[in-house]
Amino acid sequence: MLTFAIALFTPARIGKGIPAPLIALFIGTGLVLTVLPGAPILGEVPTGLPEFRLPSFEVAELPRMIGSALVLAILGSLDSLLTSLIADSVTRTHHKSNRELIGQGIGNMVSGLIGGLLAYGWHKLVRRSRPA
Repeated sequence: MLTFAIALFTPARIGKGIPAPLIALFIGTGLVLTVLPGAPILGEVPTGLPEFRLPSFEVAELPRMIGSALVLAILGSLDSLLTSLIADSVTRTHHKSNRELIGQGIGNMVSGLIGGLLAYGWHKLVRRSRPA
């Protein structure tokens, strides 16, 4: 709730210099370290380059995996394309849907080979909001 409140009520003049979610991250981290020093920690942050991992699965799991992959691909595509439309309206540019989806697919496949998670189109807003 505190993070949401900070993001919502950060004055626009401050938000232009430092994004409100970043302010919320710093304040939240500071509060947890000072007020809740015994809070559980998720684990160590890995350092160095990630290790390459070949996927392993059983053939019997393949139909279920394909179904899950299709659902994630459809949701990711919708999210990415809607984010692209919003970014286009804000920046008055036009995205190339095929390039967005192919790049997202390649990125997600490579990410999976090094133990990463799926990512969708939020990067477009960050990339397009930066001055040229």
